[in-house]
Amino acid sequence: MILYTDGVTETLDAADREFGEERLRAAVLRLRGRSCAEIRTGVLDALAAFRGTAPVTDDVTLVVARRR
Repeated sequence: MILYTDGVTETLDAADREFGEERLRAAVLRLRGRSCAEIRTGVLDALAAFRGTAPVTDDVTLVVARRR
Protein backbone atom coordinates (compact mmCIF):
# COMPACT_ATOMS: atom_id res chain seq x y z
CA MET A 1 0.00 0.00 0.00
CA ILE A 2 1.32 3.42 -0.89
CA LEU A 3 -0.15 6.58 0.60
CA TYR A 4 0.99 9.98 -0.60
CA THR A 5 0.05 13.62 -0.48
CA ASP A 6 -0.72 15.67 -3.56
CA GLY A 7 2.76 17.17 -3.21
CA VAL A 8 4.14 13.97 -4.74
CA THR A 9 2.07 13.94 -7.92
CA GLU A 10 1.98 17.72 -8.23
CA THR A 11 5.76 18.20 -7.98
CA LEU A 12 6.86 20.39 -10.88
CA ASP A 13 10.01 20.22 -12.97
CA ALA A 14 11.77 23.28 -14.44
CA ALA A 15 9.32 23.26 -17.39
CA ASP A 16 6.30 23.31 -15.02
CA ARG A 17 5.29 19.73 -15.87
CA GLU A 18 3.79 17.66 -13.04
CA PHE A 19 5.30 14.39 -11.88
CA GLY A 20 1.80 12.95 -12.05
CA GLU A 21 0.24 9.60 -11.28
CA GLU A 22 1.68 7.84 -14.34
CA ARG A 23 5.28 8.60 -13.36
CA LEU A 24 4.52 7.58 -9.79
CA ARG A 25 2.97 4.31 -11.00
CA ALA A 26 5.96 3.64 -13.27
CA ALA A 27 8.43 4.28 -10.45
CA VAL A 28 6.55 1.93 -8.12
CA LEU A 29 6.35 -0.80 -10.76
CA ARG A 30 10.12 -0.57 -11.39
CA LEU A 31 10.65 -1.11 -7.66
CA ARG A 32 8.12 -3.93 -7.26
CA GLY A 33 9.39 -6.74 -5.05
CA ARG A 34 11.77 -4.55 -3.04
CA SER A 35 11.42 -3.67 0.62
CA CYS A 36 9.12 -0.86 1.71
CA ALA A 37 12.12 1.30 2.59
CA GLU A 38 13.68 0.70 -0.85
CA ILE A 39 10.42 1.55 -2.59
CA ARG A 40 10.04 4.76 -0.56
CA THR A 41 13.63 5.80 -1.23
CA GLY A 42 13.38 4.89 -4.92
CA VAL A 43 10.21 6.91 -5.44
CA LEU A 44 11.66 9.91 -3.60
CA ASP A 45 14.84 9.63 -5.70
CA ALA A 46 12.75 9.52 -8.90
CA LEU A 47 10.84 12.56 -7.70
CA ALA A 48 14.03 14.49 -6.97
CA ALA A 49 15.54 13.54 -10.34
CA PHE A 50 12.35 14.68 -12.09
CA ARG A 51 12.25 17.99 -10.18
CA GLY A 52 15.88 18.74 -10.89
CA THR A 53 16.67 22.32 -9.89
CA ALA A 54 13.04 23.41 -9.62
CA PRO A 55 12.07 24.51 -6.11
CA VAL A 56 9.94 22.37 -3.82
CA THR A 57 6.54 24.08 -3.67
CA ASP A 58 4.47 21.70 -1.54
CA ASP A 59 4.88 19.13 1.20
CA VAL A 60 5.86 15.65 0.07
CA THR A 61 4.66 12.77 2.22
CA LEU A 62 4.99 9.15 1.19
CA VAL A 63 4.15 6.05 3.23
CA VAL A 64 4.82 2.53 1.95
CA ALA A 65 3.47 -0.50 3.82
CA ARG A 66 3.22 -4.20 3.06
CA ARG A 67 0.94 -6.75 4.65
CA ARG A 68 2.69 -9.92 5.74
